Amino acid sequence: MEKWTLSQGINVQSALKNANKLWSDDTLIDDYLAQAQLSDENRDIVSSWKNHISGKFILERHLKKGSIFISLDDEKVYLVKGLNSTWREMLDGMSPPILLNTTLLP
Repeated sequence: MEKWTLSQGINVQSALKNANKLWSDDTLIDDYLAQAQLSDENRDIVSSWKNHISGKFILERHLKKGSIFISLDDEKVYLVKGLNSTWREMLDGMSPPILLNTTLLP
């Protein structure tokens, strides 16, 4: 099996395996918060991850303030920003609409 890496040297398969484990078990976030020495602001950010939304989404279009995602589960619409890069940059040249299986963080 081919191993994919992002430009930052992250192994995509390993990152996906870890992300799937994290999003399937909220107690991992609680365990981390119990041990980590974080500022109140960072503690609130990590704690908010328990309110993630995982599923299949249609990336409908890109706007200046983010990208429009539509949930295939309940048809709710979200304005989504990338953490480090815009979705346009991450999807390098792919034109919407795009079907994505992803997790949205608050």
